Amino acid sequence: MDRSIRARVPPLLTDLYQFTMAYAYWRAGRHQEPAAFELFFRDNPFGGVFSLFAGLDDCLQFLRSFRFTDEDVEFLRSVLPSATDPEFFQFLRSLDCSGVTLRSVPEGTVVFARVPLMEVAGPLAVVQLLETSLLCLVNYASLVCSNAARFRLAAGPRRKLLEMGLRRAQGPDGGLTASRYTHIGGFDLTSNVQAGFLFGIPVAGTMAHSYVTSFTSLEEVWPQTLVAANGDPGPVDFILLTKGWLSRVCELLGAEPGKIREGELAAFLSYAIAYPQNFLPVIDSYSVGCSGLLNFCAVALALCELGYRPVGIRLDSGDLCRQSVHVRGVFRLCNKHFSIPAFDSLIIVGTNNISEQSMAELNTKENEIDVVGVGTHLVTCTKQPSLGCVYKLVEVRGRPKMKISEDQEKSTVPGRKTVYRLVDAEGHPFLDLVCLVGETPPEAGVPLSCYPLGCDHSAVSVTPVQVLCLFQEVFTKGMVTHPLCSATETRAKVQSSLQTLHPRHRRLQEPDSYSVALSERLHNLPDPPDLSPSHPGRLQISRRPAEVALLSAHHDSLSTPHSFSPTLRRHGPGKRAVIRSFPQQLSGVGGDAQADGDAEGDEKLGQSPTRSSTGRLCSSKRVPCVREGAEHDAPAPALGSCVSAASHTPPADARARLRRPAAPTAGHWLHNAASLPPALTRHRGDRGSGPSAIRSGTLLLFAVVDCGISRGTRKGRKPESSGDENSARADFAGGLVPDASGRDKSGIQSPSTGARDNSQSRRLRGR
Repeated sequence: MDRSIRARVPPLLTDLYQFTMAYAYWRAGRHQEPAAFELFFRDNPFGGVFSLFAGLDDCLQFLRSFRFTDEDVEFLRSVLPSATDPEFFQFLRSLDCSGVTLRSVPEGTVVFARVPLMEVAGPLAVVQLLETSLLCLVNYASLVCSNAARFRLAAGPRRKLLEMGLRRAQGPDGGLTASRYTHIGGFDLTSNVQAGFLFGIPVAGTMAHSYVTSFTSLEEVWPQTLVAANGDPGPVDFILLTKGWLSRVCELLGAEPGKIREGELAAFLSYAIAYPQNFLPVIDSYSVGCSGLLNFCAVALALCELGYRPVGIRLDSGDLCRQSVHVRGVFRLCNKHFSIPAFDSLIIVGTNNISEQSMAELNTKENEIDVVGVGTHLVTCTKQPSLGCVYKLVEVRGRPKMKISEDQEKSTVPGRKTVYRLVDAEGHPFLDLVCLVGETPPEAGVPLSCYPLGCDHSAVSVTPVQVLCLFQEVFTKGMVTHPLCSATETRAKVQSSLQTLHPRHRRLQEPDSYSVALSERLHNLPDPPDLSPSHPGRLQISRRPAEVALLSAHHDSLSTPHSFSPTLRRHGPGKRAVIRSFPQQLSGVGGDAQADGDAEGDEKLGQSPTRSSTGRLCSSKRVPCVREGAEHDAPAPALGSCVSAASHTPPADARARLRRPAAPTAGHWLHNAASLPPALTRHRGDRGSGPSAIRSGTLLLFAVVDCGISRGTRKGRKPESSGDENSARADFAGGLVPDASGRDKSGIQSPSTGARDNSQSRRLRGR
């Protein structure tokens, strides 16, 4: 395998933009900056809760052989833009992976979504160039290995599994990769001879229908004699011997000799003479009951008489379960009637577009199938053709890096990490803990606090009976530092790893989810400096709204809901408040609801908002919040006044791993409260100004509607504006003040992103 990795995975097996980015790094003098990437997948495949990590051996071989040849460099010179500095190509010619360090989960380990599988650290330009190749080596290998493991779980431990998908695979390399990693995933045999040669996998096969149908009569059989297994007596007329047995079988089974296909019998005879010790024909080319089974029994009985042991038969069409039961019954009858013990050990192979579902059905229906051959649904991973591994930057020059995306599920967790697997008293893993590098490892028997992904910022306490560190350094300074396992050893590790899973996680249908959690230190990791609101390079956007709407007003005397859902909510007798959701263009949710469910809606509160033809809220300047014996309202920002908001969409807490922000206290705002106009911080009757005048427990939420961006500026520069230069500036969405107990009752994650409710936060953290 080592000899072929350079030919299969050269450094040019990557995407063009890896080279253009590497050039830009080089041109800026950043190519040697220490950086770290991590490889992981976001969702478990095939509707399950686990996957298997595979492809590490190929990755290590690739890193060890990573070098650009003169031919590689000349080709890159011809395809990169002409502005590329010629010295860059000399830089490429000198590159290798001597400065790269790879830490990884062991190959064959059961892994889960969002858990880092590999960390690649080294010079920024080099580790960037490795991205596509490493993803190519891990994605399909892990996917098809996981698929094979699911087939093995569906089949159970008794049946042998034969991989026979080469002809259906996505190209020669896809076929070889499938054969290799399905064997690691639990298949026993492969029909792929080259895979057997390269990887030492046992190979097996039967015969095709074409061989059977190519024969017409017994005259085509040559030679017609066969020597007994013990060599005595001399050559026997095998055709004549078989005809005698065929008559006896037809008599035993009450079959009509006239329906037997002579061409099929000729094919069986010819193959048996060629391989008397390996006779395993396909018997459904014509009719199993009327021809194929009878011809097989006759030839097999003749072989037994001469001292050979036939292997069995293959069924390739129809109801495999029903036919296998019938075939096994005939074998037992022949053994009983003719006293041929070998017929009790004949195997039955089933092949017929087997899927995971049909494999599972074998456990629910009566059948006598010993070996199952799987092709298309195995190697093409029909249920899910891609695992979706990604390779994301997590650190540069010792500074954590993260991606904040418009698509929340694509946000990443910054910082270099390590992974621990926590095991319960029964030996089953129950939680994977993702920690920052350098954290004190969890200890067996010692309670620890962590934050499971998918939970609403809630910490849990767990006490492991055993702690396993999954990450290990496997490559550094150009050398493999951890012994590579053979395919047999990795295959055994897969089965051992699967058996440690609790049955509720291992089952194929409706499995229970497995917990992945962040350590407390990782969960509370501060913002990377370049994402901090006070960072001098933070881009500000000056917005001038066309309309401003007060979306909601709550007071602590109301039973405040935990999300700004556009559904009806009750707050108790006589307590009414309007919950007005964002327009669809702003939050993805539209509509109004009244807290007490009154059908008269806003009109009862003297409010009649209008909507444009697109359904956006066009005018709503004041929404009272009614409480027992008092009414409070707050003036909205004037139309046309300037409202500023940070250009980065997600705030500090809108990341997949961050905590709920500490509850603010009266007089403090989540963001830049000082920039709010005084009108927004006063209640009717209050004479003070600034945040300190706000009553404890009051929540004000404003939305800017139909706003346009006038221009972007760096923080500290005065943006261009028109109209009143003294117009109030406020962070988008207003402010938030807790109740007297210090609890944030709104469920809002940050005023800078509008009304993000807890359910949205759960989805974000669960990714």
